[in-house]
Amino acid sequence: MNSEMLGLSYLQIALGKTDHLVAHINSNDKEPSWESEILAELQSKPLPDNVHAAFLKTCYNFADKMGLKLNLREHKQTHSYCWSTSSSSNVFYVDMNLKTYRCTCTVGRSRYSLFDFSYENLTNYRPVAVTCNSYAECKDCKIGGFCGGGCQLSHQIDFKKCCTYEEEVFSHFMKTLFIPYIKSKYNEVNQNERKAENRCT
Repeated sequence: MNSEMLGLSYLQIALGKTDHLVAHINSNDKEPSWESEILAELQSKPLPDNVHAAFLKTCYNFADKMGLKLNLREHKQTHSYCWSTSSSSNVFYVDMNLKTYRCTCTVGRSRYSLFDFSYENLTNYRPVAVTCNSYAECKDCKIGGFCGGGCQLSHQIDFKKCCTYEEEVFSHFMKTLFIPYIKSKYNEVNQNERKAENRCT
């Protein structure tokens, strides 16, 4: 897809992980750098208004502080990993058999179905907020719970590997993007102070 198509206002595009994380947990591949690589590009090439960075989870709050234009439309609580683990929005996915799901990665996997689609079931459902406080394993977290407890689906496959992956993503983001950003802001403040001192002397 070329850049001209990305600029079409009637075309809404969400850049998401889809089943990436679950696939990663099932494999021996390690790719903690891919989020940071995309974010590095966004520093110089902001997303058009119709493109949304839906893939960002653990590092979102810091990327937002950096002023990166993410156009995130995911309604979730601050300490939840994604909207499907948050009680902020009642959004569902329904498959051809009327099985109803909360997470895009679970659609078509009937064992993850919440209920059969009906008005009564929809109105009676109450979303449950899941955060890092929901898991005993998160109490000694190295990244202070910024992953919001991580992906529930990946936890069912390998909790420890899921945590390790999120820690690697967070660490790579900090080393390659956030810490250099803080240093540049610090240097900028120092330069401005020196200029102000020179004007006063």
